[in-house]
Amino acid sequence: ELEGNVAVQLDDSIRMRTDLAIYDSNSREITAPGAVTIEGKGFEVRGRGLDMAIDNQIVKLSDDVYSYFESRAEIPSGVGFAKSS
Repeated sequence: ELEGNVAVQLDDSIRMRTDLAIYDSNSREITAPGAVTIEGKGFEVRGRGLDMAIDNQIVKLSDDVYSYFESRAEIPSGVGFAKSS
């Protein structure tokens, strides 16, 4: 568990920021129950309640999701964003 202005570099070009992040080494998942911002080249995604599976690089945000993508946005191959239901 990491608390207080947590910044996680997800790869060379994507960074996640939150106040509380929990890493489960058994499932290789990161969860963040509060506000989360994910930024990369030409895009920003914000929301609340993050679940991220590290192995398949799927990021799920459960509430208050906002996203902004420029036409030049660079998202690494295999990375996906989804809103949890």
